[in-house]
Amino acid sequence: MFVRDVAIVFMLHRFADADRGVNGVAPQNLRANLAFLRRKKFRLGSFDDLLSDRAPGGSENAPLVVFSVDDGHAEFADVAAPIFAEFDCPVTVFLTTGPIDAPMWFWWDKVEYAIDGMKSNEIRLDFGGREAAWSWSTRDERSLATSAIVEGLKVIPNEARLYALSQLEERAGLHLSSAPPPPYAAMTWADVRRCAGRGATFGPHTVTHPMLSQVSDSHAEWEVSESWKRLRAECDAAVPVFCYPNGVFSSRDVGILRRTDLVAAVTTRASYASRQLRNAAATESRFHLPRFNYPTDRSEFVSIVTGLDRVNSYVRQGRAGWRAVGAEHLAATS
Repeated sequence: MFVRDVAIVFMLHRFADADRGVNGVAPQNLRANLAFLRRKKFRLGSFDDLLSDRAPGGSENAPLVVFSVDDGHAEFADVAAPIFAEFDCPVTVFLTTGPIDAPMWFWWDKVEYAIDGMKSNEIRLDFGGREAAWSWSTRDERSLATSAIVEGLKVIPNEARLYALSQLEERAGLHLSSAPPPPYAAMTWADVRRCAGRGATFGPHTVTHPMLSQVSDSHAEWEVSESWKRLRAECDAAVPVFCYPNGVFSSRDVGILRRTDLVAAVTTRASYASRQLRNAAATESRFHLPRFNYPTDRSEFVSIVTGLDRVNSYVRQGRAGWRAVGAEHLAATS
């Protein structure tokens, strides 16, 4: 095994649920990968294990594997939580608390629903003073337009994003209810507590899921502190680890977190979390924890957890990378 002394943190979002009409990670895919990790004696742990450097049961040389789920859509409670519990595998869900507290859409779901429901095959929107247009003639092109709109809305000021979303609803000819339909619903606090009873833990992920860089200092501070406050008020299984919306953060945002009792934060940077990165002495680095996007392809999943993904990166780097591989292999087998 080429990776030792590291943690591998996976990031998931949606899970396939035919009853709700949700596409996502198939239950059989998740079950098969968890079975593989247990069979090969990987160490399946929590963020508490990661940050305290504890070693849960498993092979001494195997890396620590941690699972996280972002946002908190409703199907997690019925589809994914029982599977994680079946394999006694810790999982942390980073909750966007606004849609749990009141009927509210995750804003990117509103884009998908509106574009899917349009009779027209084009849309024009004001993106912060700049008009942008998309058109489509096939289902795939419609999906690409949806993705492009979502990505564009992530990087404009929050007020401009809200205005563009109101434009989208109007120009799509839709009158969306405050409560989203089942495919887009969030968990309830009762769901959260039920999952906590199965062993899941929960971390804050803001109230409304804005890119923190696109809101004011006071708004960013409120998004962090209010989501953390609501989570602790409603659930005994809260963990002091924050999740940056879309993985984007600045030194200002780290400063906000460090003024609270939150002790770490996760990003979307795909990398292994070394002992040095998560060491108690390296306080700043705890707010930059990397995560791999959970791959549905089995070979890619195995490549990441066994370290072959790291070897492939060394191959791309050339001779210097191969020297590093050799050094790691000697360390792993000595």
